[in-house]
Amino acid sequence: MEFRLVDLLVFGGTTGTVLALLPLAGRKPADDPLEPPARAFGRFTPVIASLLPPTRSGEERVRRDLSLAGYYHRDAALNFYAIRAFVTLVPLVLGLGMSVLIGQKPGGNLAWIIGAIAGLLGFAFPRVWIGTQANARSEKLIGGLPTLTDHLAVSLSAGQGLTDAMQEAGESLRRSAPELAAEMRLVARQSELYSLGFALEQFRRRLPLPELVNLAFLLAEGERLGSDVARGLGEMADNYRVTARQRAEGRANRTGFYMLFPTVFCLLTAAGIVLLGPMVLEVREQLQKIALETQQAQQVLNENQQSATPSGTSSAANPGN
Repeated sequence: MEFRLVDLLVFGGTTGTVLALLPLAGRKPADDPLEPPARAFGRFTPVIASLLPPTRSGEERVRRDLSLAGYYHRDAALNFYAIRAFVTLVPLVLGLGMSVLIGQKPGGNLAWIIGAIAGLLGFAFPRVWIGTQANARSEKLIGGLPTLTDHLAVSLSAGQGLTDAMQEAGESLRRSAPELAAEMRLVARQSELYSLGFALEQFRRRLPLPELVNLAFLLAEGERLGSDVARGLGEMADNYRVTARQRAEGRANRTGFYMLFPTVFCLLTAAGIVLLGPMVLEVREQLQKIALETQQAQQVLNENQQSATPSGTSSAANPGN
C-alpha cells in the first residue's frame, strides 16, 4: 500500500507537470508576433499566477526573455507565472497530502521528499525553458542580419522608403529568416500606426541585442536626419558576416575542448580497462593466493598447538610419573 501511494504521487506530479507545460511547450512563437495566445488556465490564470508573485528584478528578466523568445502578447508573462506556480505547488501539495495519508510509515518521508524535489524542478524548469528559447531565437535573429541589411540597402538604393523596404523585407525573408521577417513586419505595422521613430524604439527595447540595437540606431538616425543609410547598411552587413565567421571559428575551436569529455569518459576508460585489466586481475589472483596460503599456514599452526596442548597438560597433572 505504501508503494502504491508513492507511485500515485509520482504519477500525479509528473502528469500534472506535463499537462501544465503543454501550453508553454506546444505553442511556438507565431509567424505574426501579435497573434494573441490563449490563457493557460482560462479565467483562473490570474489567480494561479498570484500564488507565486515574482520579484521586480525577476519580472524584468522574465519579460526580457519572453520578448526575445517571441512571446509579445500582454498575457505571455501571466501564462508563464501561472504555469510555474501550478507545476511548483501541485507536487508540493501532493507530496504533503500523501505523507499525511501514509503517516509515520517509511513511505511518508519518501512521499514528501519526492514532492519537494518535483516542486523545485517545476519552479526551475519553465525559467530554463524560456531562457533556452530566448537564446535559440537570438542566434537566429543575429544569423539573419546580413541578409536583412543587404535587402534593406538594395531597397533604399533603389529609392524605396524605409517603411516600405522593411515591409518588403518582412515578406521576402519568410523562408530564410522567419524571425527577422516577423520583426520587420511588426516594425512596419507600428510605423504605419504611430511613427517610424516610435517603431524603431520599440524594436530596440523589444530585442536588446547589441547587433539589433545598432541596426535600429542607424535606421532611426537616417530617418531623423534624412540621410542615405544604404552605404552604412552595406558596411554593417560586411561586419555582421565577419562577426558570424569569427563566431563559427570560435565554436570550431571549442569543439576540441568539448571532445575531451567523451574521450576521457568513454575512450580512455575502455583503453584503461584493456591495458590495466590483466594486471589488476593478476594482482588479485596473487593476493588471493597469498591469503589462501596464509590461511592454510594458520590452520596448520592451530592444529599443532591443539595437538601439543593435551600432552603438556597430562604431564603437568602427573609429575610423579
